[in-house]
Amino acid sequence: MPIYDYRCSDCGEISEIMVGVSGHSETIQCKHCSSTSLNKIPAVASIATHYSRPHGKTCCGRDDRCDTPPCSGNSPCCEK
Repeated sequence: MPIYDYRCSDCGEISEIMVGVSGHSETIQCKHCSSTSLNKIPAVASIATHYSRPHGKTCCGRDDRCDTPPCSGNSPCCEK
C-alpha cells in the first residue's frame, strides 16, 4: 500500500496516510484533529546528482580502486 502525505485544511498539519490500491473508497482522516478535509501533497521527485572528477579516477583521486569507497579525507585509501 502506498503512503501519501496529506495537509489538513482545518488544522494545517501534515499526515502520512497509507492508502489502499483497491477500488474501494476509503475515508481518510487527519491524524491530528480527525478532520476529513485533507488535500494530497504532490510528491517531490528525487534527482540524483553526480559530482565531477577526473575520468578514470576514484573519489579521492587515485588511479586504482579504493578499498572502502566512498573515501573521506582521513581514510587510509586517501593516503597516496
